[in-house]
Amino acid sequence: METKKEALLAKEERKKNPRPPRLDPPPQSGSMFITVALIFTIVIFLLPLMALFHVRSRPVEVISDEPMVYIFATQQEYSEIKSWLEPELLANNLKWNIERGNLGQSFPNTGTDLLIIDAELAEQFYARQVLAPIFDKRISTDFEDFFYPLWEAEPFKKNLGWVIPYSGRVDEARHLITVIRQFAEPFNL
Repeated sequence: METKKEALLAKEERKKNPRPPRLDPPPQSGSMFITVALIFTIVIFLLPLMALFHVRSRPVEVISDEPMVYIFATQQEYSEIKSWLEPELLANNLKWNIERGNLGQSFPNTGTDLLIIDAELAEQFYARQVLAPIFDKRISTDFEDFFYPLWEAEPFKKNLGWVIPYSGRVDEARHLITVIRQFAEPFNL
């Protein structure tokens, strides 16, 4: 009878202190379709963010605030032209960057405001209609209006000169050429 007694005591105890209600069983795990859809949605939203991060992490070419003279010449010619041009720029309080281009290079990127190049290369650029007239803003059709030589042309001698790309700062380039024409010593190679 002890067991009956214990059973009755346990029954009374349960009535006084009932057990917490049983929880529902956990929901069945979702179907594979829901899992794949969730992963696909996350990837769709993360791809543009990753692409944005990738684009922003590349170095950006900074175009200088100062106008640029780009010299298409050999290293020796570049050095001589630069040493002739820099004092003239400083004397006239003009701020221009001077860079060297390779002879085999095509037309430079935007950011180039004035070029010093060979007459033959200038004729190629002229034929492609990418040059602005040197001295005035009217429409010109002669090559001489688009190329200003550094020295008088001579047979069998390279002829370097100024040209202005339409994509550059045309007014500043014209101003520099005018200043050089008026105040600089003639350049001799």
